Formats: sequence, C-alpha cells, structure tokens
Amino acid sequence: MKGKKIAVIATSLATVGVLLAGSGVVSAANQPGTTLVDTIAQRFNLDKSQVQTVVDNFRTERQVDREQKYQQRLQKAVDQHTITASQKDLILAKHKEIQDFLKTLKGKTPAERRQALKTERDQVRTWADDNHIPIRFLLPIAGLGRGL
Repeated sequence: MKGKKIAVIATSLATVGVLLAGSGVVSAANQPGTTLVDTIAQRFNLDKSQVQTVVDNFRTERQVDREQKYQQRLQKAVDQHTITASQKDLILAKHKEIQDFLKTLKGKTPAERRQALKTERDQVRTWADDNHIPIRFLLPIAGLGRGL
C-alpha cells in the first residue's frame, strides 16, 4: 500500500514538476540544492531513493512515448508522401545528433545555452534546406523551435 502511495504521489508531482521545469529538477522553497524529489520525500515522509526511482521511471516512460509518437508522425508523413523514406532516415539520424547536442548544454550558463541553441537551430535549418526536408520535422525537439 505504501509503495502504491509513493507511486501515485510521486507520479502526480513529477508530472507537475516536469511540466514546470522541463529539466526535471525544480528548486523547492528557495533552498539551493533542493530538488523536487527531495521535496516530495520530505513532505510525504517517503524514502528519497524510492521517490527518485519513480520519477526516473516516469521520465523514461515519457521519453519512450515521445520517441514513439515522433516516429509515428514521421511514418505518417512518408505514407502521405510529404517526405521520402530516405528523408525519414536522415531526420532520425539528425534527431539523434540533436539529442546528443542537448546533453552538452548541461552546466552552461543561460546565456551560453541561448547562444548554443541559436547556433544549433540555424545549423539545423540549413541542413534541412540542403536535404529538402520541411523544418517542421526537426524543430519540435526540446526547445529548438516549433515543429510537426
């Protein structure tokens, strides 16, 4: 029963935290170093490692779901002859590159992140133009712009 309580509370709060923060870490009560997981564990008297496990599992499930939906949208575009199968493959490879790039932003200042994102966005636009790929298939990715 306690495990179910942890799962329900953590999943609900993790959803709110992910929506509010995007990065998954929310500063709580203006205390530096306090994360959403810390706050949930303290507030509901739960084991922090169990809360962290639930939050990590939730993030992983959401990421898998987003990736599946992205691939389905790309396949639909192929089926509707909006893009070719080879363009879809190029898009998926570029998507992976962008995901790897986004990981490099950790530890940068907000100004550095903004500049790096602007540079990456410009490079992705040029790459899409060069490959005759509508940009909307590439820029829904983690803040690089609007897409699909």
